[in-house]
Amino acid sequence: MACFFVAFGIGLTRGSAIAQLVIDYPRDRGTVVVSFTEVLGEIKDQDPGPSLRIHGDGYVAVHYPRYMKRAGDYALQLSPQEMDNLMRLLIADRKIMEFDETAARRSKRDTAIAMQGGSRSKLLAVLDDSTTVIELRMDRYKPASGNGQEILNVDKKISWNGLRSDARQFPNIEAIQNLAAVRQELVSIMERRDLKRVQ
Repeated sequence: MACFFVAFGIGLTRGSAIAQLVIDYPRDRGTVVVSFTEVLGEIKDQDPGPSLRIHGDGYVAVHYPRYMKRAGDYALQLSPQEMDNLMRLLIADRKIMEFDETAARRSKRDTAIAMQGGSRSKLLAVLDDSTTVIELRMDRYKPASGNGQEILNVDKKISWNGLRSDARQFPNIEAIQNLAAVRQELVSIMERRDLKRVQ
């Protein structure tokens, strides 16, 4: 099946140079471009939690486990414009491609230590909190910066335990706030009224 691609351009003037943000992703049903799973820590079940799969052609598959109120599988179709807007939001606005788990965890640790007066022993632990897993697949990505390197065959996976509580506890850590905003955007798709039950 042929793939179709989209590239966004954002002009940034730096002297006489103009840099462009490039986002290329396949537009076919066979490729899952964005996926999201909320692994519920307190649930012991083979089905770990609700999930979302967004295919390159805009087809959205939503799954809620049997133990949840909305149990079942649902679908909807995003328009090409909605897909482009979503990719721009995740990548340009919320900087998901720049998210560095190691750096974000270091910021969280350092901030928590500072909040506790320098004591490592008093770091807050949230037991049985859910784990947010977000995956992004693209053919090509180039950030809107003069020295940004082009990345081909993007397959980025982020896994973060306790994201909602961390977003509340660390409002000044931009990376965590951006990741929480990405999660909320994907959850909002899972809650759309135009979802149709498929099973």
